[in-house]
Amino acid sequence: MANFEDLKGRLTDDQRALLTAIWDYYLVKGQWMLQRHLHVLFQPLGKAGVQAAFKSRLGGTVVFEGTENGLKDYRLTILGVLLSDRGEKVQQLLGKYLSFVRDEFQRNPDITQIRSTDVESALGVTTQETQLLWGLLLLSGVWSGSAGGNKDGWSAGLPHDVEDLLAVLGSIESRVVETSQFLHHQRRCRRCRT
Repeated sequence: MANFEDLKGRLTDDQRALLTAIWDYYLVKGQWMLQRHLHVLFQPLGKAGVQAAFKSRLGGTVVFEGTENGLKDYRLTILGVLLSDRGEKVQQLLGKYLSFVRDEFQRNPDITQIRSTDVESALGVTTQETQLLWGLLLLSGVWSGSAGGNKDGWSAGLPHDVEDLLAVLGSIESRVVETSQFLHHQRRCRRCRT
């Protein structure tokens, strides 16, 4: 299994730019970028060049193809987001959130939910950052039980392994790589069954 730094080091400039374009589009539009949009945006790579860039090292665990309303799009995993040019900021935000979850759990081991309003006030982040965090939680699977939200706020269950955050908080990248590889395997298995 490759580690995060290996993956990051093997990315080409084109691959990083593609990941960043998809993530930036998602942040602005709230939906994933249509494949044809990305193919046109990245001329002279075009469709064949974009697809080759993704299949060479990124297919499945970093970026994958999806369909929404009959239209094909490109979607990033949390690993894809972390490998984009926005990855460092995302990593810092996730690190702050996981530290907050750890601290809340230490204070009250019976806690089952974290609310965005609590995150906002405790971490001193903006509403926009808590909305970004909500999207990251959904991508990463760093929650369990129930989760729900909208533009006004969200709540998410603590991760199943919340007690492990006490010991391994510094290894966000390794957890993300493992989660992305697991989710990629799950998507492949679902395709095999259908």
